[in-house]
Amino acid sequence: MSTDGDISATATPFYHLLHFISYSLFNFGKNLFNIKIYLNKYCLLLALFWLIASNSAIAQIDTLGNYFLTNFNKQYNTYLLGNLSHIDFQTKFGRFNINQNYQGTFLKLLDRSFRDDEDWSFAYSHNIFDKFSLNLNQNWLFTSDSRDIGMNQLSRLNGLLGISYTPNFNSQVQFLYGFENNNQLNLQSTGNVLNFSAYQKDYNFQDFLLNSDISFNYLNLNLGRKNQDINAHLRFERYFEDSTNLYMNFAYKKLQTNLLAYSGNDSIQPIEKRVENTFASNMFIQYQVIEPLMLGIIFDYNLINVNRDFHQPVAGIPYSAFYRDISQSNLNFQLFSKLYIGNFSESIYFKVNTINEKNNLSNKFSQNIPELTQYQNFESQRDYNDSRVNLFSQSTYKISDNSILSGIYSISLNQYNTPSKDNYDDRDEQNQIINLQYFHKFSQILNFNLEFENTTTHYVYILSQRSALNNWNRIYRLTPRIDYNGEKVEFHPQFEVLANYTAYDYELNLSSLKSFSFRQLSYKDSINYKLTKSVNIKSNVNIKYSERGVLYWKEFAETPQNAISEYFLRVILEKNYNNLHIGSGIRYYNSSQSRIGANPAEFDFKFVSTAPEVVIDYKLDNMWSVSLSGWYEFQNINKRTKNETTNLFVIVNMIF
Repeated sequence: MSTDGDISATATPFYHLLHFISYSLFNFGKNLFNIKIYLNKYCLLLALFWLIASNSAIAQIDTLGNYFLTNFNKQYNTYLLGNLSHIDFQTKFGRFNINQNYQGTFLKLLDRSFRDDEDWSFAYSHNIFDKFSLNLNQNWLFTSDSRDIGMNQLSRLNGLLGISYTPNFNSQVQFLYGFENNNQLNLQSTGNVLNFSAYQKDYNFQDFLLNSDISFNYLNLNLGRKNQDINAHLRFERYFEDSTNLYMNFAYKKLQTNLLAYSGNDSIQPIEKRVENTFASNMFIQYQVIEPLMLGIIFDYNLINVNRDFHQPVAGIPYSAFYRDISQSNLNFQLFSKLYIGNFSESIYFKVNTINEKNNLSNKFSQNIPELTQYQNFESQRDYNDSRVNLFSQSTYKISDNSILSGIYSISLNQYNTPSKDNYDDRDEQNQIINLQYFHKFSQILNFNLEFENTTTHYVYILSQRSALNNWNRIYRLTPRIDYNGEKVEFHPQFEVLANYTAYDYELNLSSLKSFSFRQLSYKDSINYKLTKSVNIKSNVNIKYSERGVLYWKEFAETPQNAISEYFLRVILEKNYNNLHIGSGIRYYNSSQSRIGANPAEFDFKFVSTAPEVVIDYKLDNMWSVSLSGWYEFQNINKRTKNETTNLFVIVNMIF
C-alpha cells in the first residue's frame, strides 16, 4: 500500500532520532551493565523491527499487535534499563515470532553493583504438507548479578526442532526435540531437551464447552540433574438462556528442578532437588431463581506438595542431610446472592476459607539422632491451621438520575492455630469494615463524591507468652472529592482526614507497652488550565500533615510526640504541536520531621528539593512515540548538606 511507503519516508528523521537515543542509552548500558552480547542482539532486533515496519509487502500480512517498548530511568543513584518487545509476522517462507524482555539495574553506590535479566525467544513455523508444520524454537534465559548473593549467575540457551499437527484452528499437537547449554555458577552442562504440547479449544461435549491443554518439558543435564515440568488444564463451561452459568476448572502442575546451592567448598557442587506437585480445582454455579434474584456457589480446592533433598551431604548446609516435605491445602467455599429491584441492588457473600500446612523432615544421610530430632522440631514449628469466616454485603441505591448512595459492610473472624508447643502465634482476629459513599452529579462538568470508612480489628493472642500484644486497631477515614472538567479549567481537589488508633488490652499492667495514635490531614489536586488552544498550564499539589503520639483510650486523650509534614508542588507550562508536546516548569518538595514540644525551630530532619523540569513527547502516525522527562534537583538536608542530582526518564515505543 502506498501509505506504508509514505510512513517509511516520513519516519526517516524520527528513525535517526531513535537511533541516536538507542545508541546513547546502550553505550551507557555497555559500560554500566556489561551486556555486550545483549547490545548486539538489541541492535539486530531494532534493525529487524524497522525493516518489518517499513516493508509494505510484509506489513500488510498479519502484524497487528506487534510492539517494541524501551525505557531508561535514572533516579538518584539507581539506573534502570528495560526493553520489552513482541513481533509475529507471516511471510511466504513461514511464520516468525520473536519475544524479548530485558531488565537491567545499576546501583551507583560504593560497590557499584549491577544486575542483568534477559529473556529471549524465537520461533519459526513452516507448513510442509497438509496440516503438518516444521517448527524451530530458540530460547535464551540469562541472569547475572555482580553482588555475592549465592546464586548470582544463570544462563540457559536451547534450540529445538520438531513437528506440529494442526487439524483445525481450535486444536494442535506439537513435538520438539533439541539441546540446551546450561550454566549455573560456572557449572557448564549440555543436555537433551524434549517438549510436547497439545490443546483443544471450544469443543462441544454434551452441551458443555470444553477447553483443555497439556505441556511437558524434560531436560537431562550432567551430575544426575533431570528437570521436568508438566502443566495440564481442563475447563468445562455451560451458559443457559435464563442467565444460569456453570463452569468447572481442573489444573495440575509438576515442576522438578535441580538447583545449585551456594557452598564455600569449591570442590563440591551441592545440588538440591526440588519437586513441586500442585492440584487446583474450581467450580462456579450461578442460578437465577426469579428475574430480580440470583444465587450462586463458588468452590475452590488447591493442594500443593513440595519435596526437597540434596544429592549428597554438604558441610555447612545442615538441611542437606534430610528429606524435607511441605504440604499445603486450601479450601474456599462461597455462597452469594444478587438482588435487583428498581433503583436498589444488593449483593451478599458468605465465605469460608481454610488453609492447612504441614512440614515434615526425615533422615537421608545423617547419623546424628539428636540433630535429626532438633531439625524435626524446627520444621514442625512451621505447621499451622488457618480458618476464616466472612460475611460481606454491598448495597447501592440510585436516589435520582444524578445521585447514588452505596454502602459496604464486612465482618470476618479468623483463627490461626499452631500445633507445635514451641510456637506461640496462636491467635484470633476479628475484623469489621463499614464503607459509605455518596455521589452526586451537579452538571456535565461538575461531580461530587463523599466517602467514609471505618475499619476495626481486634487481635487476641491465645497463649500467655504473647497475650500482652492483644490490641484493638481502629481506623477512621473521611474523603470528600470534587471533579470539575470545564472548557478551560480542570481541577480535582481531594481532602482526607485519617485517624488510626491502636490500644493494647493490657497496657495498664505493663509500663513498657504504650498505645499509640496516628492522625493525618491531606490534600491533593491536579489542575489544568488552557491558556490557548495549544498552551496549557498543568500542576499537581500534594500536602500532608501527620502526628503520632501516645494514646489513652479510656480517657480518649493523647500526648503528641512527633509530627511529619510533606509538601509537593509541580507546575508545567506545556506547548502542543501536531505531533510534539514540549513542557517546562518546576517541582518543589519539602519534608520535615519534628518533635512536638521541642523548640519549633529545631527540626529532627528536614529535606528540601527544588528542580527545574523538562517534558517532551513525540508521536508519529500512532506508530512511533518518544517520551522524555527529566529534572535537575537541588537538595538541602537539615540546612547544611547540599546535593545535586539528575533524574531522567526516557520511553521509546513502537506499535505496529
